[in-house]
Order: sequence, then structure tokens, then C-alpha cells
Amino acid sequence: LEAAATAEAAIRVFQDTDQESHAGLEHDDAAGAAASAYTTLMFRSLPRRYTHLALLSDLLEHVGRSKIDFVDVPWDTPQSNMGYAFVNFTDHQAAVACQTAVAGRTWRYVQSCKRAKIAPAFVQGLRDNLLRAAERIGPAGHRSERPLVFRSGE
Repeated sequence: LEAAATAEAAIRVFQDTDQESHAGLEHDDAAGAAASAYTTLMFRSLPRRYTHLALLSDLLEHVGRSKIDFVDVPWDTPQSNMGYAFVNFTDHQAAVACQTAVAGRTWRYVQSCKRAKIAPAFVQGLRDNLLRAAERIGPAGHRSERPLVFRSGE
């Protein structure tokens, strides 16, 4: 519960400072995200040493920085991620552009023969991804476990 409260507080701060550019954060969970309107992608076959910043650098070759507002690479140990990541884009078109450009290619920043596998994530949107990350990490989570969150590319 403490992690959820912390996530809710972070979301309130984020919403208060950027209501206009992220007006769609509050969505009807009952309605769900339509398949044609997804903004969060799950990247699989991520090399185990790929970091948040390496993934972000890879993606910025295909979409502008202002189009990404959340990057989460869950870590299994301090030296190894879990082989997948979640990225939320500010709009569906940016998600599709990135998915089209990156799917099936090898990862740029480590020597690996793994090829990117990308699909719409089950959890959609910045708000719900922040909540999911807070639940996973908990209040005592190490800084390196926290997702990268951007507002207007910053």
C-alpha cells in the first residue's frame, strides 16, 4: 500500500505540472485500451546488460525524445535485467513508428545476436505503468530499478 501511495503522489505531481500535454493520463480502465490506440510497448529479447539509457538511445534514433515519457527496464540482479522492457509513447503514431523501425533488428549497444521482439503491452498508459512499477519496486527500491519518466522530453 505504501508503494501505491507513493506512486499516486508521483502521478499527482506529474499531472499537476503537465496537465495539458498529458491530458489523456486518466483513462477508463473498464473500457481498456483499444488495440488500435496503444501507446505502451513491451520489448522482449533485450540483452541482459542493456540499461535504461542504452534502450532509450536506441529508440531515439527512430522517434523524437518528446514522444517517449516512460522507460522501464526491470532488473533481476544488479548486473542483469530480466530480458524485457516497457516504453510508453505520448501517442499511438510514435509507438507504431518505433515498433516498425526496431522490431526484428539486433540491439545496437551490446554485442548480441538477439533480435528485438515488440508487442503492445498489457498495461497501457503512463499512469498505469507508474503504478505497476511502484508496486514492483516498492518504497525501498534502489534508484537503478526506477523507470525513467520524462515530461516534454526532459
